[in-house]
Amino acid sequence: MATYGTGLMKGGWSFAASISRRWANEGYVQGTFYNGISWFASIEKRFGTNHSISLTQFGANTVNGRATAAVQEVYDLAGSNYYNPSWGYQNGEKRSANVGRQESPLTILAHEWKIDDRSDLKTSLGYQFGSYSVTGLDWFNAPDPRPDFYRRLPSYIEDPTMAAQATYLWQNDENYRQINWDNLYEVNMNNYETIDSANGIAGNSVYGKRSRYIMSERVQDTKRYSLSSTYNNTINDNIIVTAGLNIQHQETEYYRRVNDLLGGDFYVDLNQFAELAYPDSFQVLQNNLDTPNRILQVGDKYGYDYKATVNRRGVWIQPQFKFNKVDGFVGLQVMNTNYYRTGFYRSGVFQDNSLGESEVQNFNNYGIKAGATYKINGRNYVFVNAATETRAPLFEDVFISPRTRNLTNPNATNEKIMAFEAGYLLRAPKTKIRATAYYTQMNDGINNLTFYHEDYRTLVNYSLSNMDRRHVGLEIGADHNLGKGFSASTAIAIGQYYYTDRMNAIVTADNSSAVLANNETIYSKNFYVAGGPQSAYTLGLRYRAKKFWNAYLNLNYFDKIWYDFNPARRTISGVAPYSEGAIREAIIDQLQAKGQFTMDISFGKSWKLNNYFPAMKKQTFFLVNVGVNNVLNNTNIITNGYEQLRFDFAEKNINKFPAKRFYAYGTNFLASVALRF
Repeated sequence: MATYGTGLMKGGWSFAASISRRWANEGYVQGTFYNGISWFASIEKRFGTNHSISLTQFGANTVNGRATAAVQEVYDLAGSNYYNPSWGYQNGEKRSANVGRQESPLTILAHEWKIDDRSDLKTSLGYQFGSYSVTGLDWFNAPDPRPDFYRRLPSYIEDPTMAAQATYLWQNDENYRQINWDNLYEVNMNNYETIDSANGIAGNSVYGKRSRYIMSERVQDTKRYSLSSTYNNTINDNIIVTAGLNIQHQETEYYRRVNDLLGGDFYVDLNQFAELAYPDSFQVLQNNLDTPNRILQVGDKYGYDYKATVNRRGVWIQPQFKFNKVDGFVGLQVMNTNYYRTGFYRSGVFQDNSLGESEVQNFNNYGIKAGATYKINGRNYVFVNAATETRAPLFEDVFISPRTRNLTNPNATNEKIMAFEAGYLLRAPKTKIRATAYYTQMNDGINNLTFYHEDYRTLVNYSLSNMDRRHVGLEIGADHNLGKGFSASTAIAIGQYYYTDRMNAIVTADNSSAVLANNETIYSKNFYVAGGPQSAYTLGLRYRAKKFWNAYLNLNYFDKIWYDFNPARRTISGVAPYSEGAIREAIIDQLQAKGQFTMDISFGKSWKLNNYFPAMKKQTFFLVNVGVNNVLNNTNIITNGYEQLRFDFAEKNINKFPAKRFYAYGTNFLASVALRF
């Protein structure tokens, strides 16, 4: 990274710029890589003492090979908790099927106006554009090519001899447990077919190698326009009022495109799940009925293509009060959010409800917050903050299946949030302490899940509502100067995040208009919210020497790491006919990862080069930092775990689709060198 700033120059001009490059041929996990460049540039012009205009742009273009979560069985078979099923060898080199790309620079034009000594106005216009995409394998009328597909695992194979053979191959043949690119190419290059009425043209026949497997790319192209303005007025020594407005318009086009035909000549834009349900219906098979039997080449969109248009506008005001013993604030926000879907394909399944604009979904919201700090003396403070607000649901949760149609969740409503925190703050010369207790209740949340349902034998949409959550906890941080360059710090976070009510679900098929279940009850009350450890503890020791070097030692412990659970299992149909017993408990119980311990160390040293080279005019420093994280090489830390949404409803075998998980890295190292002048 290189960064340069001029500071304020004559004529009121100033410039700043930074550029950085980051890359890795392969990361900690096999089959991963990273290639990124980021930048920042800004120019500002001051007009007198009251006005300034600046233009800023920053962004990051990245390409990275990604790892995929896996079940514990394949980690054990591969002999590593860092097994990644998303790559395989092609021509002797590793090729990843799971590649993410992102480029979305943001440009901001800002104006600052110092109205007088007590007030100012800051206004900015922003424009952001770009795309985010992820590649993955796609196939039509062909076996699942993923190496960790459950039917290829020894636990699924009933024949003992074949299961033993699969185990041997998993453990000893790296090609067997990774993507077989050669086989995908061979299938495509030997699959000659004729497509009649290609591209919807009668008599138009296309003959060639029809790809059964391709690399697809799920793309989001976004354009975002924003306007924000903030007014600040110091009314007197005790009262400051800040007010503002925010306006945002965003258009995001979602589509899938062909990334690689993998040796074939073309791919055909057909709906595979519709074919399973309606094998003899020509129209229903079409993803785009206006161009049936569409022949696809690399770069062509297919499957789905729609745009989400989102508008947000809001105003807010926050007075602040400062007195000798008490500081406080009160804030009020009013916001409106609306959005709609525009479909660019007329789906063969949803011919009357997929093309064109949907109805506009409109949500009005408010937020109120207030807080106060009481100064016991110059070192001891107590504070209390409270807030209540409503929050509009996300576009992707309101529209049940935006890839295919305009259908919305009838239970969609604003989420209601109430939050409260209170705490104590100590700022003494040698000791600093902050302790905070918090309580947050969130009601009427919604979420939309799409997965393959074993009973219905198709993709289904699980539209959840009445998602009520409660976050309660205590956080304590302390730092104490032990003298002679030593200091100690500690941080404690003890939380309990859980669902406080039963959710409801509307279940719809992805390849028909049928409602499979209406307001099905999910017995989710008292289940825990996933997303990292709910309890964490750290103890640190720091030493600062007189000759500008330092050393750190940190001991960390994480606990209460809950897996995200499958709501479809916590239903009457999920546990029936077991009203009690071990099988019922195994289906219902939420998985929890074991608590884990890590230790980190780091060292730093800086040199003032002017002391060694007196002729240097500018103050110049050379800095070096090195660190070792997870010194004890603990490779059993689960950072993220989730139950598969797919479930064996017929046999109630929870091991048929076991939970997947990611593991944190073992021992890893950091070294950084910086020159500052």
